[in-house]
Amino acid sequence: DGGDYWFRADAGIPTGAGHILALGVSPGDLNVVFALGSNRQVYKTTNGGTSWAAASAGLPADGSGSRASIVFEPGAPNTLYVSWNMSEGSLFKSTDGGANWEGHDPLPSKIVRQLVGAASTPPALYAALGGPGIYKSTDGALTWSQASSGLPVDVTAYNVRRIAEDPASPNVLYAVSDNDDRVYKTTDGAASWSAVSTEAHRFYSIWVQPGTGHVFTIGIDELGASPTYRTCLFRSTDGGVTFSNLSLAH
Repeated sequence: DGGDYWFRADAGIPTGAGHILALGVSPGDLNVVFALGSNRQVYKTTNGGTSWAAASAGLPADGSGSRASIVFEPGAPNTLYVSWNMSEGSLFKSTDGGANWEGHDPLPSKIVRQLVGAASTPPALYAALGGPGIYKSTDGALTWSQASSGLPVDVTAYNVRRIAEDPASPNVLYAVSDNDDRVYKTTDGAASWSAVSTEAHRFYSIWVQPGTGHVFTIGIDELGASPTYRTCLFRSTDGGVTFSNLSLAH
């Protein structure tokens, strides 16, 4: 009903799962959804959320995380990757729809803040890391190379917070950082990055709307002559150059 009414759909997910940090809907079947718990376990439904079951074979039996990502490989809905921002290993791959997982951790940092996939040729994975910046893989997470050229040192040396791909243009991605108030963009598959936003906001999240290409962010806005600060929703219709505040009237 367009979000007018919501109901719980977590039957089978134990309370020990903690917070659900990420959801991923299979591109091959919209009734197949994966949920990533803060206990570093994966849960799967095949009936649109009516019931869930553990899908964690091969994952560590203990641990916790505060951020997680799930990515499906383009054209191969049974191949998927999950990550948590964990210090003891955080990137895992399944090639059988989540029945089994194996660790893939050739990254220079175990703190994977976000994992993003792009339907380029070949398909690419991008990892936003806690420390070294952005890394890219084009061989199914077997090997990675740094993809941070153009990002200033104060971004790459600390934390790239979020990255987002343009579904219509797989070589176009956006990035925001913990310690920089600008939006960065690449149009060549992360071979090079440049700051594109003309306005300074402390951006915390970023995504691209399919179909329109509009860029949305969550960030902090200063309000009033003696500024107070409020978390707001922003939208850009010009590729991240300018943003308008879509939040309700202050």
